[in-house]
Amino acid sequence: MTRILALLLAGLLLLLSGCGGKKERLYTEKQVLDQLEEAYGEEFAILRREELSETSIGDRYVRQGVAYTIAPLADPELRFEVKDLVGAVIGSPAPQLIRDEYHVFWVYYVDTALAGEMEALCREEGIRRLDDEWYRLGLSEEGWEEQAEALADFFEDCNDRRPYNCGGPMSSWLTLEVGSEEGNRWGGGFYDRDGGTYGLDLEGILEELGRDPEAEPAPDWELPPMEVHYGDKVIIDGDEVIVVNNYEEPEEKTVPFEGTVEGDGWSLGTAKLE
Repeated sequence: MTRILALLLAGLLLLLSGCGGKKERLYTEKQVLDQLEEAYGEEFAILRREELSETSIGDRYVRQGVAYTIAPLADPELRFEVKDLVGAVIGSPAPQLIRDEYHVFWVYYVDTALAGEMEALCREEGIRRLDDEWYRLGLSEEGWEEQAEALADFFEDCNDRRPYNCGGPMSSWLTLEVGSEEGNRWGGGFYDRDGGTYGLDLEGILEELGRDPEAEPAPDWELPPMEVHYGDKVIIDGDEVIVVNNYEEPEEKTVPFEGTVEGDGWSLGTAKLE
């Protein structure tokens, strides 16, 4: 009986391992260099490679992969990472048995080049790096406008220089802060992946970082209209109110509304009390 069960289990595993789907393959070293040369228009050299097997990176199960350290021949000191990976997205019940695999080729050339140039720019402009990486920056309380303009000019200039005009970075979100942790903060992208261009929303940065930190923040969107009527229960400023209609002295007023309407659950909008 035990022998029969073992044979059945072996047959099931063999069946699963041979089920359809596409099994991806890694690039050869020549293909890696060809991909980079085609994308960035220059030659590269592989300095180091590390084999990866049966591991996880982010939300991905990596069946097999290679992590490369690479440098452009024109600038051997600019060393960046490339990850060539095949596997299955985590969340599958048994990713090792899935043959419908992904193949990703992650290139950190632009990220590494940006990091070096941003470090030099921040040092020159007196901008503080608030994290291990440069994606979160602290601007001075005095002169932050000039620092923001210098950042905007830098990213605009990237559109005319290699390697930036050949593609974008893996990560393109930037956070700017002025003053203490309770001070003003702006967050936004510096690379438009659809248009393939670099740039900062300088107008939005100046508006957000220049507002009075003690003032109520402006709403992120216009509140949609919502009518409430006689007998409705609403919550205004934390207090429950029963809406009534005074027939002898009709009263109409519109107030920002956040809370509940009886029978309608939680809502956010503009309530017209009538």
